[in-house]
Amino acid sequence: RVAPKGSNVDIVCQTTGDPVAGKNIWDKLADGSFCFDAFVDGAIGLSRCDSPPSSNPPPTNPPPASANNGKINDEGLNLVKEFEGFNANFKGDLGGHSTIGYGHNCDADPNKCKDIHPPITRAQGEVILRNDLIPKENCVKKLTTANIDSNKFSALVSFAFNLGCGAYEKSSLRQKLNAGDIKGAANEF
Repeated sequence: RVAPKGSNVDIVCQTTGDPVAGKNIWDKLADGSFCFDAFVDGAIGLSRCDSPPSSNPPPTNPPPASANNGKINDEGLNLVKEFEGFNANFKGDLGGHSTIGYGHNCDADPNKCKDIHPPITRAQGEVILRNDLIPKENCVKKLTTANIDSNKFSALVSFAFNLGCGAYEKSSLRQKLNAGDIKGAANEF
């Protein structure tokens, strides 16, 4: 489970358990679950619990794999297609790269284009695009700890597709999102 940043939680006691980031204090919540104390403000001087949290507690902030099963949704795919435009033949893009379909970059790996025989159809271009998006989907899943919905996940995949996984990893967009600052992350777009 994930509680949005700023939520109030009822803590009944504190205990020690498996260390996280070098600390081992856990807060027991009224519903019987445990939360790593570093994620909670104001949990000072509470009584000790009788039982420690179970080993390997569930992650407090799961990756967005649940967001459309870690795949870009149809709206996101259509948005990428609209932004990229379609080329049935090889064409140079603004960066001087040879592309085809919906922004498939042949210069990134020339072997990926040796079996493409233009002109291609839009359906063929979409198959190529979906394959190109897989590493970007995996990148977003790996680097995003915020629990986000399908539309946010898809927007992040589009971001990673256009600017690269490294740019997403270093971005203040990702930092703000993972810190729970959804508005700040949205402003970064």
